[in-house]
Amino acid sequence: MRIHISVDGLEAVGKTLEELPQKTASTALLKMSQFIYDKALSNADAHTKTGALIDSIFNEGDTGDPFVRTVGFNTSMAPHAVFVHWGTRPHKIMPVNKKALRWTNGGGFIFAKFVNHPGYAGDPFLVNAMNEAVLNFDKIINQPNREP
Repeated sequence: MRIHISVDGLEAVGKTLEELPQKTASTALLKMSQFIYDKALSNADAHTKTGALIDSIFNEGDTGDPFVRTVGFNTSMAPHAVFVHWGTRPHKIMPVNKKALRWTNGGGFIFAKFVNHPGYAGDPFLVNAMNEAVLNFDKIINQPNREP
């Protein structure tokens, strides 16, 4: 699943990258993607119970093009990542293979034929990380290169 996002200020960032020498532009793109990746990890950390959401976040390059990098999350590793990021509308939760839902409460179990979930506003941790990267573009690309 791919979702395209529009962020104000990207045109100026793209224009600046075009004006840089090729090696410098490639390094700047790597720094930007690393900043977004690091911020996304720290922002998503508030939602982790099992670590699957954190483990699903990636920062990949395109082997054929040094000017293409993708920061995102792998929904195969964390199917809930989409709902954490974008939120959900209020909805009814019904049992799939049983007659009732069951969960623990204190020392016993609670059973219900359905539950009305109130919805969740979401926490767009990737979008927030990207917005912060755009706002700090000059600072990020002018940082000295880190040694591997």
